[in-house]
Amino acid sequence: ENGTTSISGGSAVTMDTDESGTVMSLSGAQEMLIEATTTTGLLKKMMVSSKVEGFSKMDQMGTVEIPTTIDSTITYEITQE
Repeated sequence: ENGTTSISGGSAVTMDTDESGTVMSLSGAQEMLIEATTTTGLLKKMMVSSKVEGFSKMDQMGTVEIPTTIDSTITYEITQE
């Protein structure tokens, strides 16, 4: 519509890290919306939203698991053409 093409999608997300004595094990979902110029295919806007939940552990805390949630929305947008 109006020279813009949109693509959207979703996916399952898993984040497992083990760095510098900190472990994170998270899973959840991610949604994405991309808008591009129809004539050139160049990106105009991209929005990525995700929510993952799970736990974090630190070596200093032994076996204690800390409930962890990351809820994020990131928007990339061309402001000048």
